Amino acid sequence: MKKRLKYLVVLLLLLLAVFLTMVVLTVCKYKNDIVNQPVTSSSAIEPIRWLTYTSQANGFIFSYPEKSIYHSYWTYDSPEVSNLDTYIPTTVSENDNIVYVRAGKIGFEQADYEYKSDVNGDGSLNYGVAWRMDVRDVASDAELNRFILHQFGSACTYNIVQGAYKGTFDVSLIGDGKGIINSDCVINAAHHIKYSPASHKVAFWHTGQECQIGLNFDNCFDKRISQSFRFSE
Repeated sequence: MKKRLKYLVVLLLLLLAVFLTMVVLTVCKYKNDIVNQPVTSSSAIEPIRWLTYTSQANGFIFSYPEKSIYHSYWTYDSPEVSNLDTYIPTTVSENDNIVYVRAGKIGFEQADYEYKSDVNGDGSLNYGVAWRMDVRDVASDAELNRFILHQFGSACTYNIVQGAYKGTFDVSLIGDGKGIINSDCVINAAHHIKYSPASHKVAFWHTGQECQIGLNFDNCFDKRISQSFRFSE
């Protein structure tokens, strides 16, 4: 009888050990899943309102989201960030023939493509890259060709196709296939070139190698903003 009771106790202890191990593994997995989830604020499911920017001076229009989530939070490794209000406004500013677009409030310091921005609205300044939409006058297709070879490289070729909006054409660059070191046409970022023969203008900008404006990696707004660009008729 005592021997049977001893076996029963051992069996119960083994079952208890297995149960506790499963509980610990489940809790660890749950915590790990929380940490590695894409971060959004509690209000991230709200629809994003899109605004229209019109440049009277340079004759073009594009759409942009009123707000987005600061991209550094997309892979933030702490669940505490989900308690923050991570939305920031999209800001557009114009200076002569250049328009800057960025996620975050534009501050007073500018260094070419970079602006200081008040990311959380609490006075803490952070650097971030702004889109730089540059608009130039081109009198003809021949002048457009000279501009592209000068701006992007003497070995560049390109295609011109009708874009989403009548009168605004998309110019797609084609590299020489020699690689970054030996190339005379280096294309290592997402370049956007818009051309209007009627307005005699070309606009160009690049959006870098990763998304800058969006809610997370699966909800990037960069392409939609660029596709909405058109010259005024």
